[in-house]
Amino acid sequence: MNTLCNYTCIDSVENLHHSIGNSAAYRLEIMSFSYAKTCFSLLVLMLLCLSAANAQTNFYDGNFVKLTDLDDIKTFVADMKENCTSDRYRINKTPVVEYYDKKTDTFKGMSIDSDLVSFDKINIIKKDKALKRFIKTHGLQLGSALYFKRPFEGMNQGQLKLIAGEPDKIKYSIDGESQVIHFKYKNGKVYSFKDGKLLQPIEQISKTPIALKQP
Repeated sequence: MNTLCNYTCIDSVENLHHSIGNSAAYRLEIMSFSYAKTCFSLLVLMLLCLSAANAQTNFYDGNFVKLTDLDDIKTFVADMKENCTSDRYRINKTPVVEYYDKKTDTFKGMSIDSDLVSFDKINIIKKDKALKRFIKTHGLQLGSALYFKRPFEGMNQGQLKLIAGEPDKIKYSIDGESQVIHFKYKNGKVYSFKDGKLLQPIEQISKTPIALKQP
């Protein structure tokens, strides 16, 4: 009887220890899973924040020319908030905002996410089939520049000729170690190229007035 009792008591204690051990292991496993889940959630949140931080909004004026100067962007945004209505939508989950003048309803510009590639799907462009063809062929900035015949800084000589035609005069000058080529037209417009790229267009030749002699 004592043997049976001893055996039963010892067996019961061992089973209890085993049960406690399993319970502790189970709790540890649950805690580990919960910790891993929390870490994963934090990682996903960090990636989303990083993605949002890296996301960039590009601003374009009424001629679809990209604004790069910070002061120009600030002026543009302020004007859009005060004097324009907006048409907001998405293209493949990419936000697009078109701005229109409150009084005349004319297109003033737009802001789009930098990841947007399908510019021909923008509403204002879809409405003009000719403009859409230019942009689909040449890209947003060059296509719109060729369509509206408005040169922009950085284009090459061939692209400018498509807009302004052959120059009436070509002159050359030196700027440091670079040669500058000047296209001059009868209407007074002058376009200068440095290292093969158009500098900021000068539409009219300016003449410095002669200072009057003071008595």
